Amino acid sequence: MFYMNQYNKIFIEHYSKYPLMLPRDFFKLIYQNSHGPHHLNQETLRLNYYNELEHIKKEPIIKYEEIGNDYYRVYLNPNWDNNIKLLVFNAFLESNLNYQPNRKLLEDELILLENMIKDKVINIDYNLFVNSLIEYRNMGYGALSHSNQYKLNYDPHYVVIYGKFLKSIFNQL
Repeated sequence: MFYMNQYNKIFIEHYSKYPLMLPRDFFKLIYQNSHGPHHLNQETLRLNYYNELEHIKKEPIIKYEEIGNDYYRVYLNPNWDNNIKLLVFNAFLESNLNYQPNRKLLEDELILLENMIKDKVINIDYNLFVNSLIEYRNMGYGALSHSNQYKLNYDPHYVVIYGKFLKSIFNQL
């Protein structure tokens, strides 16, 4: 099967950068690009953001990366001054308030990912993927944290921001 859209490109790029991704990590990526940070209320956003900043031990290798649907993971930096922290938080908050979840996109991306795994474009055990997908479907396709394997190997600390809001702070990151 031939894959030609932004999502197969995103899946391949992320799998190349993070080869220890498990199905759960792909589900998180898909959830984030189809829902943004929309699942969090404003107070939870604030608490999570500032709590996350306190636990970062080193500067990120990259500043941000595209995750599809004009959403980006913006990697948190413990060396940001308070002004940049506030700008990033406000962009995170605006992303939450202004964009609605897209369940159809989530479901379409899951089908694309399944086909890519079935066709061995992405090297994840197909049976593991199917079982994980059944479990994820039974959970109602909700928000997930990364797998322990991903956390241990990549130490991710980021927020999801819509591109329109990232552009306004881009030069200050």
